[in-house]
Amino acid sequence: MSSLTCARKHPIFLSFGLILATLLLLQPTPCAHADPTQASASVNLQYFAIQVQYPNVVLPGETVNVDVQAVAKSSAILNSLTAYVYYVDGPNLDQLSSATVVGSQNIVSGNSFASTLPVNVPQGMPRTSLFATFTESVKQSYVSSYSYQSYYGSDYYCGSYNYRSYYYNGVNACYPYYSDYNSYPEYSYVTTSDTGISPLSYVNATTPEYTALQTQYQNQQQNLNHVQYQNQNLQQQVTNQSQEISQLQGQVKQLEQNLQSQQNDLSQKDSANSYLSSQLTGANSMNHTLTYLALGFGAVAIMGVLLGVRGGPRQAGGRKTQSVNPYAANYVPPQTERPETV
Repeated sequence: MSSLTCARKHPIFLSFGLILATLLLLQPTPCAHADPTQASASVNLQYFAIQVQYPNVVLPGETVNVDVQAVAKSSAILNSLTAYVYYVDGPNLDQLSSATVVGSQNIVSGNSFASTLPVNVPQGMPRTSLFATFTESVKQSYVSSYSYQSYYGSDYYCGSYNYRSYYYNGVNACYPYYSDYNSYPEYSYVTTSDTGISPLSYVNATTPEYTALQTQYQNQQQNLNHVQYQNQNLQQQVTNQSQEISQLQGQVKQLEQNLQSQQNDLSQKDSANSYLSSQLTGANSMNHTLTYLALGFGAVAIMGVLLGVRGGPRQAGGRKTQSVNPYAANYVPPQTERPETV
């Protein structure tokens, strides 16, 4: 039968356990070792000095390893040294686990025993503190009575000395004697027990406020994940658009280079056309000049011919000399001579 069942059968023990558990909850946390996550406590029993090491804080659903070091303080006939782990849930005292630290054996002072107690913390455990009880069961002996027994010797008493028995005619030569009574103690055994309590880990279970905050946190985390997903999509779109813009800028730059090249070609062509136009203009002007000169020389030649045909050379006092240049100021076009009538 488990210790929890025994505790429930004995209201005094249950009340005592509840009071001790309450005191443990109100006591400060025991001094921690160099590792801030570990704590230790000591338990002194009649025959054992016990050192307990355990985690400071555990969570529901975890497994706690409690290290126990028990050193015998004196010699004894040990039945067992047992550890029980409890927690308080409202008015109830619930047992989590139990284990035998040292089994039945004879112990002497200085014997050391080490053991590790695994404690499974239930998933739905409320916020509370664990504690352990260590119970030693020792068998003690005492003299309950004495037994007396007469001793018949194998010798016979003859006078004042003891002699070996001998027979004479089938009978003993001397009478036998009785020795003193010997006393033998008879021992009885009684079992004694001693119990000590040690604090253990604090169960940092969730409270309703913490559960509500955790729900809000989870919702906010989901919203954040959604926003981050949208942001990643937008960033991907921006990256794609930036790549498209870069491609378009490259195409525009290429078009600008082509346009510049075409403009350069057009400029070269315009320069060539301007040069050709100037050359053509000069040639046209020269053609016009030559044409005018040719016409003038032709007209002068015709005038000369006509004048020579009409009268030959004129005298010095004759008609005033006129220019044959049609553009001269004294130019007078020749007059057609009419035929003389008879």
